[in-house]
Amino acid sequence: MILQDGKEILTLPQPQLQPEAGGSPGTLVTGAVPLSSLAPGSYVLFVTAQDQAGKHAAGQWTDFDIADPPR
Repeated sequence: MILQDGKEILTLPQPQLQPEAGGSPGTLVTGAVPLSSLAPGSYVLFVTAQDQAGKHAAGQWTDFDIADPPR
């Protein structure tokens, strides 16, 4: 999810993953965030991960800025 001034402004769909038989317990997930629709300003990107049983979750956030385009 992306926040600006403490308000949620963009939520991306959560990918549904199916574990591979005999695979490792960790899974790498990548994705794209459409930043072109965001106006210049300061934002927070918050990412969460949850186990399939829904018993454990973890989250991480980072600040980022979108600058005005060069003139």
